[in-house]
Amino acid sequence: MDGVAFIKHAERVIRRFGRWPSFHDAEVLRIEIDRERVTAHITIYAFDMLKDVDAQGYYKQSKHCLITLALREIQEIDLRDFNQQNVLSELSVKQSAKDVIVTLYPTYGVRGRINCREIEVVRVKPLVQARKLRKLGNGS
Repeated sequence: MDGVAFIKHAERVIRRFGRWPSFHDAEVLRIEIDRERVTAHITIYAFDMLKDVDAQGYYKQSKHCLITLALREIQEIDLRDFNQQNVLSELSVKQSAKDVIVTLYPTYGVRGRINCREIEVVRVKPLVQARKLRKLGNGS
């Protein structure tokens, strides 16, 4: 847990995945920013991508869950392009001399950075089955 020891309750995610994931292909479902508490909560639909493929040629997935992160004492925030589907290429969490820097690298949708003083894994909610993601343009 060396690289993420500064993340409060990081072990909740590590217990689920066996490591801290890159969040590749995870989807940001919700970002809530509270001006009174100067806090943001980010809810991410995440899963583990396996090496095996299914009959259609898609990589199999496991360990589907919803992860909620709390970013406290926000110092700076720059978010763009949040829309109906926000797929990550990577979620980077690094510690600087005085801040925690959370960077959302997009595949599609939301991108940006939040600098805060503290980050916490508030919840990891296992899902029994894969979440059905809305397809772009189908109106559902």
